[in-house]
Amino acid sequence: DGEEARRLGLLTRLVDADEVLPTAVEQARKLGELPSGAVALTKGRIRELDEAALVEAVESAKRVHAAAYATGEPQREMARFLA
Repeated sequence: DGEEARRLGLLTRLVDADEVLPTAVEQARKLGELPSGAVALTKGRIRELDEAALVEAVESAKRVHAAAYATGEPQREMARFLA
């Protein structure tokens, strides 16, 4: 629900249901008044951050898998499962 989303930091503002559309329209108007170049640069940076986080997550997963396979446990368990 909205309170939980606010608690988790997933939103910046919580409004009553009857205020959602007017609030969204007003926020969109304000965003539309911002300099387009600055907005484009900011959006690009946010995308880069998301991509960097994904790349780091993949690299971390590779390290974890390599460490697990170095123990031999996954291979033993797979062989046991297939037997």
